[in-house]
Amino acid sequence: MALLLADGLKALQTATIASALPFAMVLLAATWGLLKALHRDATKRGIRYQALNLSRPAHRQQGGWQRRLRNILMFSRRTHVTRFIGEVVQPACDEVAEELRKQGYEVQVKNGADGRCKLTVGHGADVDFSYEVRPRTFLLPRFAPRDNNDESSDARKYFRAEVYLREGGQDYDVMGWSREEVIGDLLDQYEKHLHFLHVVR
Repeated sequence: MALLLADGLKALQTATIASALPFAMVLLAATWGLLKALHRDATKRGIRYQALNLSRPAHRQQGGWQRRLRNILMFSRRTHVTRFIGEVVQPACDEVAEELRKQGYEVQVKNGADGRCKLTVGHGADVDFSYEVRPRTFLLPRFAPRDNNDESSDARKYFRAEVYLREGGQDYDVMGWSREEVIGDLLDQYEKHLHFLHVVR
């Protein structure tokens, strides 16, 4: 109202343009940040499905195909998954963390109240690496064998030991794996993360 009374519509138009210019700069900076984040996300997703030439030989599972079949058909209870994380995943993360500390890296291994285990490797100004295994609940499928005498809510659920990285869940289960297999998977994910940092630097 003051601008209209002082100099009419022309003064109001000038003030609008002058006040919008700094805001336009903020929008441009936000757009640049968004494009950079989208590029990083697309690169990370591409590396996730990219087949890297790993130097280590393929690990042969002990127990043969029978063990693999048991793992496929396994519908574990929470206690089994939390015990697996504590007895297999935790020592695997501790071994890798100890070796990384010898190389001069800052590494933390933390446990959650629900039984999860998380390893974090600090990379300073670059994106840190995290590898976490946590119990995740699902409804038991109809084809799965069940105890008809047990009608409790827990009897209709099963749990998986799923892997989570910094960008979220990876939708695969490590329940029943050996310590060496968990370490191999952790190193595979860490190698992909280092390749991602190489690509986006």
